[in-house]
Amino acid sequence: MIETIGKEQDFNNLKIVYLVPCGCCLDKKLIDELIKVENKKFKNNNNKEEEEINEFFGKKFLCPNCNNETLIRDVIQINPTNDNELKLLETRLQILKKLGLYHNLTKFKKKLKRKKRKENKLMKMSKMEMMEKIIAYLRSKKN
Repeated sequence: MIETIGKEQDFNNLKIVYLVPCGCCLDKKLIDELIKVENKKFKNNNNKEEEEINEFFGKKFLCPNCNNETLIRDVIQINPTNDNELKLLETRLQILKKLGLYHNLTKFKKKLKRKKRKENKLMKMSKMEMMEKIIAYLRSKKN
């Protein structure tokens, strides 16, 4: 990727994106072109079920590096340069939170519900009360 940039171009102007499912880092321009191509393919397809699924889950494309399927919502810009890009990342986190997913697309762990331990009546008593109960119990056993 560095070879395609050229020596004259400033690295600060380079926009790099991270694809969450596969972990590949690519140039943003390349991903934008892929998304445009996928949108054209999608518009030519008139299947209503696929259209509804696509709107709900987001449009998919294949990573050019490893051929993993990736949703558009899972493209993260590593070095956002303006407020709009930051807002996109914040809204993505909010959407994932509603879906019960972390940033890396793993599900939230459920908190273990611990049963409240029933306190034994003997634990609440003082030592004197406990001794009296034990003595009363032993006397009742003798009779």
